[in-house]
Amino acid sequence: MTNHSNDEKSLWLCKNFRVYKKSLENYDYYLISDESIKSSNAYWILESLNRTNDNEERLDREIIDLNPFFNNDLENSSENIYFIHFNVPKNNINDFKTVLVAIPKNITNDLMSNNQLKYDYFKVQDVNFVMKMSYK
Repeated sequence: MTNHSNDEKSLWLCKNFRVYKKSLENYDYYLISDESIKSSNAYWILESLNRTNDNEERLDREIIDLNPFFNNDLENSSENIYFIHFNVPKNNINDFKTVLVAIPKNITNDLMSNNQLKYDYFKVQDVNFVMKMSYK
């Protein structure tokens, strides 16, 4: 990217990941954000090794379907490495709650139709286990 430096106002958060063309048969890929993303004034860019992109898009929807991008990009290859970049204002960093998920196709429609495809489902939560043992 040509302009990819942190400044006083914003912070870049970037990650890379690999997608296989075969996995598109079994999984749907989404960016899922908390509803607070609408007021966070964050932007995002998705690019691959084959296709660079400097056009930031405002991150203002809770669910963004990434499948069209991957289907198009993997049309003539079996896999690719992708880079996702988020430009987040430093004063709204606490409102930036977004995850990239791959959901099995057999449950995607159920989650969508029941309005259950939410950020809270994917966040890390504390769990307490109780283990009981006995011996003879």
